[in-house]
Amino acid sequence: MKKLTEQDYLVRLQLISCCFAEKAEKLVSRLELGLACPEEITQYEVLALFLELLKCYTLDDTLTITEEDDIHSITYEEMNDIIEVFVSKCNLCFEPAGTEYINCE
Repeated sequence: MKKLTEQDYLVRLQLISCCFAEKAEKLVSRLELGLACPEEITQYEVLALFLELLKCYTLDDTLTITEEDDIHSITYEEMNDIIEVFVSKCNLCFEPAGTEYINCE
C-alpha cells in the first residue's frame, strides 16, 4: 500500500473539514429544534477531537502536541484509522495515494 503524499493528506483534510462543517450545521439545527440526543452530541465531539488530531499531524509519521511539556504521538497507521472513521461517517471517497492533483488557481 502506497503512503499518502502531502497533497493526498491535504486533500483528505479539506474534504473531512467540509464534512465536519456539514455535521456541525445539522447538529445545530437539531439542537435549536430540541431534537438532538446526547449520543449525537458525543459523536460530534469525538469527530471534533479526531479532526484536531488530523490538523496537527505531520507526514513524518508523528503528531506532536506540546501541552505543559507533555508530548503525545500518533502513528501513520493511527492517522489512517482516523481518516477511515470520517470515510465511514461521511461517506467520503478519496483518490488513491500518490495521485497528482491539479491546482486550479
